[in-house]
Amino acid sequence: MKKLLVVKYGSKTVADKPGVDQNRLNAYTEQLRNVSAGLIVVTSGAVMAGKAEAPEIEDDQVLAGIGSASIVMGWKKAFGRFGIYASQVLATDHEIDDPQEGDTLHGALLKNLSCGVVPIVNTNDQLSFEELEKRRWDGENDQLAAHIAVLMGAGAICLMTNSNGLFADGGNTISRITPSEQNEALALARQRGTGRQGIPTKVEAAITAANAGIDAYIAGAGEDIQKILAGQTGTHFVANV
Repeated sequence: MKKLLVVKYGSKTVADKPGVDQNRLNAYTEQLRNVSAGLIVVTSGAVMAGKAEAPEIEDDQVLAGIGSASIVMGWKKAFGRFGIYASQVLATDHEIDDPQEGDTLHGALLKNLSCGVVPIVNTNDQLSFEELEKRRWDGENDQLAAHIAVLMGAGAICLMTNSNGLFADGGNTISRITPSEQNEALALARQRGTGRQGIPTKVEAAITAANAGIDAYIAGAGEDIQKILAGQTGTHFVANV
């Protein structure tokens, strides 16, 4: 791989009822540390982690702040075992779309990457009610990850989840989706789930990236990252070039 890789992890792949799952973060970084190009991690799970720490608090805005700090610290510890620094970057769709703020975010991410630091990106839920509503509880940062990949001109994006890709009616993973098959794939995904959670959001994000010329993959969080990028596991949305 020669270009930047963006890897996004869903809420349930990084946190559970006891809180941040450090063992799983450690397992993910065992593979991610070997990525030969620059790496950006987009992570979900802030509200879920916050609720685990402070079950008596019911305000999602407050929980997002508590959990965001814990999630990022977990990633910092995981990468730190290999002498790799990780930094927290909070962003919203507005900051990506705005010409001036988008340039600032692009520059900040580049500075981190040039120093060998892995940016850990999450939505700035505490300061954006729109973002909090879109991603509350099991809501995901799938489109945020796709927009980051497009903003940074990434070579590939991996959307990591508890399911190893998009399943066909027979239950087998569909290994490859070409640009001409995107509409069919999206319709199938919407049969599998509804709303802002689950496989539909991941397929939509994969299509966003693929149509920007970026190879996109949906795969299980425990799968080998190199096998995913080689198309040997998960679902590959072929870049539309």
